Amino acid sequence: MHQACFNELSIQQAHHSLNDALSGMDRFTSLLSRLGSMLGRSYSLRTLSEFATYELFHGYCIQQWMNDRRVSKEQRSLLLSLVTKGPYITEDLISTHADVEVFYEGDASKGLLFAYINNAMVLSIDEYANWNHQYLLVEVTKYCDEANDLITKRLNLNHAANLDDLDVHEQWIENCKKSAIQSPDDLFRLKNDYFPNIFFNQECVDQLKQMPGNSIHFNSILGKLFIIQEYCLQTHSQTLDISALSDLGMNVRPDSASTLQKYGDCRMHYNSDGVKELFTFHFDLNPGEWRVYIKWNNTKRSIEFGYIGLHLPTSKFA
Repeated sequence: MHQACFNELSIQQAHHSLNDALSGMDRFTSLLSRLGSMLGRSYSLRTLSEFATYELFHGYCIQQWMNDRRVSKEQRSLLLSLVTKGPYITEDLISTHADVEVFYEGDASKGLLFAYINNAMVLSIDEYANWNHQYLLVEVTKYCDEANDLITKRLNLNHAANLDDLDVHEQWIENCKKSAIQSPDDLFRLKNDYFPNIFFNQECVDQLKQMPGNSIHFNSILGKLFIIQEYCLQTHSQTLDISALSDLGMNVRPDSASTLQKYGDCRMHYNSDGVKELFTFHFDLNPGEWRVYIKWNNTKRSIEFGYIGLHLPTSKFA
């Protein structure tokens, strides 16, 4: 599960009014929601155990915000679900780095230490200007027992305090998603999160599950899935737009009329309605002896996979 980390330093100073506090939490939950749509629902917001007691305004803490009927149920449920998906940041979780501290502008932070250890995205409440940065330049100190000395280095942590900040980290987020899928089991566990607009029939599911996670074919098709999902979200076409797919770096082409006339039967595969249908568009899997046949379902605004396997016969290749 991917992790984001709350920057407890961003809430050390309370808001100036209750309305400011409510507005700040509205922006913060919008940030959480947007990160979820980019990263997938399978992420958690790691916080310190005292998170619920942080004051947003004098006499008004996060726990009260969670119980405040003026706040939408969706916002309150979102924050609660993300905070409770993972355990709190405790000394046990960072005990492997007990000799390390992380400072931001002179203030030590266990939240930033957790982010440093786990390469997690840091999220802040954006009320104050010093958090309007896409990266936090932190100082990491490590006590070296042998030299009886401190080793210090400075580095950037990925950070977001508003929606625009997340756009800067889009490539990093995509890399996180790809690194989460190392096997077919990972693919199908995360399929609804990462690829909601893609359908595999049972034949394709069985073929994918037989692929080793480190195989060339699995890695090749995984890269194509990210492109296809992006296409599904972007396209307004009523049919499969192979030019738009090409712009995204994917070469999809139709079978020739002569091939379909002679070998159309072996291109009949089950669609998402459980009905056999002619699949005419395909792309190669590297190495190129494998083919994948797909079709566009305009009603469901999705791409369906009908066949994954060895090159099918054509009018030029039998």
